[in-house]
Amino acid sequence: MGVVRLNRAGICAIIAAALLWGCGSDDDSGAWSGRLLWPRGTRPVASPTSQAVLFTQEQPPSGLYLLSEGSAVHLNPAGPAARTDYAWSRDGSRFCFSGPDEPGDSDAGIFVARASAPTEFERLWDRGSHPRFLADGLGVVCAGPEDGSEAEGIWHVALTSHARDRLAERGLSPEVSPDGLKIAYLMTGGNLGRILVVLNLETTARDTLVGEVLNFSWLGDSHALVLESFTEGVQEIRVISPEDTAAVAVAVGTLPAGFPVGTDFVYTGLEGDRIGGLWIAASGRAAERISATGTWAAPATANRIVAQDSMGIIELTR
Repeated sequence: MGVVRLNRAGICAIIAAALLWGCGSDDDSGAWSGRLLWPRGTRPVASPTSQAVLFTQEQPPSGLYLLSEGSAVHLNPAGPAARTDYAWSRDGSRFCFSGPDEPGDSDAGIFVARASAPTEFERLWDRGSHPRFLADGLGVVCAGPEDGSEAEGIWHVALTSHARDRLAERGLSPEVSPDGLKIAYLMTGGNLGRILVVLNLETTARDTLVGEVLNFSWLGDSHALVLESFTEGVQEIRVISPEDTAAVAVAVGTLPAGFPVGTDFVYTGLEGDRIGGLWIAASGRAAERISATGTWAAPATANRIVAQDSMGIIELTR
């Protein structure tokens, strides 16, 4: 396990970068403020209950890191390798991720660790990807390999017994609704994306919502989803509900992510072929830019967002 701490020069570099980043930010409402959390790393995901942040470092020593209290711990120097599909449990006590090796290999599959022992991994399954904790914290849902085998599809895996239950015969990238009652996932279909499907865990009913989906996320009210799709060559952010399958266009942008409560979402704006900072919007409300920089934004709470930019991991709070 490697622990990285910043020396005085590193701290000075962070302060200088943070000042530069703050001067470049464009906060229209005055409600959000930003700071640089760590001077390297990508794809940050913050704990919902603490200041801890998981992120990927691509520079050597590369791998999965946990940032907490001013230091970054390299979690997997001896393996397994980790995809960037990691996620926290609702209570912040655990996190999960998948390994990218071939199904059955020692480093492949679905892994879980406790926040109190973040380098001790338990493998739930020897294949699969994109694990997400269920609301009760007793299991995860994940996607099996997209290879036409009996392991393909959307699965529920129990944390204690590792027992598996197949929820859908096909599908990828499952996401659990904030209320824990539904799962949205993607299926093959379309030329510029996939088909978005919602499974009701109580009734087992499935709703096929829309095609050509590139990315999606639940909104905090659990009644609608925000998605990114190509429309006539433009990357559009849209909001859609299983009750009303007409998607409402909100903005031009990419990588939308819903907040854990309410109907707001954050996304990366696009200005031609350039990234245009981070924006917050909701269906029926004009978008508002909260930062001139940043992408891959991930809300942790209603008042905290982590994201990446060219200087590393950033945090926005209000």
